[in-house]
Amino acid sequence: MQKTGWGKSSVYFISTKYLRGQGKGLSIIISPLLALMRNHIESARKLGIKTVTINSSNKDDWEHIKADILADRVDALLISPERLSNEQFMQEILEPISGTIGLFVIDEVHCISDWGHDFRPDYKRITNILKQMPANTPILATTATANNRVIEDIEQQISRLSTIRGSLSS
Repeated sequence: MQKTGWGKSSVYFISTKYLRGQGKGLSIIISPLLALMRNHIESARKLGIKTVTINSSNKDDWEHIKADILADRVDALLISPERLSNEQFMQEILEPISGTIGLFVIDEVHCISDWGHDFRPDYKRITNILKQMPANTPILATTATANNRVIEDIEQQISRLSTIRGSLSS
């Protein structure tokens, strides 16, 4: 947990770069906003990280992106939590790569708590997906918006989570 603008996305992009250099699979990054995804893709590109997204704005590219993911030519995949309710995505992309995911990132993790369900109810699916992942899949959850009760709720929902809380003031 760190304040807005601290550089939480840098942590997962640098981790992705390191893990890919070690021969690990791609990072899956759950992100709530298309504009944020576009910013993340540009930031990752500057670090030499091939990052793609599958969302409602690029449907014509999905088959090409899927082929690149399955051929291990992608370093990071940005998706919205709603993508996890898409059966075709689950069967054709997530299931085939689930055993090789290098890092599973939940940005704006406070949304999995009861606090966030009004904003993005599909964040609740994430904990069920994590339970199906291999136990050794690294998980990184980031937020700048969570009080102690929300953090405790997140810790109960995501096993093996260690909370690092930075100063949220300037």
